[in-house]
Amino acid sequence: VASLAGTHSAFVLATTALPPGSCCFLVVAQVPNAYGEALLQGWHGVPFAADGTPLPLRTLESLIAELRLATPDLANPGNIPESVLDRLSGFRKQAIERVGQEMQAARRTFIETEKARNSAREQALSARIRGTSRQMELRLNDIRDASIRRMKAARLEQEQRERERELNDFIHWTKTNRQPEDFVHAVIVAVFVNTAPDAQEARHV
Repeated sequence: VASLAGTHSAFVLATTALPPGSCCFLVVAQVPNAYGEALLQGWHGVPFAADGTPLPLRTLESLIAELRLATPDLANPGNIPESVLDRLSGFRKQAIERVGQEMQAARRTFIETEKARNSAREQALSARIRGTSRQMELRLNDIRDASIRRMKAARLEQEQRERERELNDFIHWTKTNRQPEDFVHAVIVAVFVNTAPDAQEARHV
């Protein structure tokens, strides 16, 4: 296990499935709500060419296929030179930043989607409250007996309070449980690298 992020560690795995000298960081990232529950989560492959050029992000599925990670007899040759580990350390900040940007974009999409869906639900609940209030008036107007009218009014008012409480609970829920924080928690869990002798020397980024 090679230390790549302060007190944290990530597995560094040698593979010939990548071009010589290139590497790919496997990063898992989350965007939590106020209670620390993950609203968004993503696994990202963050590749760099042998000369340090950033390459397009990979999905977990494409990374598994590209690196043949599902192969039963896959083995880690090991023996990663210290010089390679030092070079990989130079990429870690950019790997985290690239995943952070991707997750922030996903966060913005999530907020817009939730806003539209929650607005529709809130309007529906508000309509139910207005409907209950209107029904209350109509039903009470048809009752001539004062004692029965009072009993019915109390029952209908209770229904109205329940509908209003349901709406308020929903609004509170959307503002807490379904509201993502504005930061991304990202962790490097593994790094894949081709340490072939003919690999080009990568520049630090």
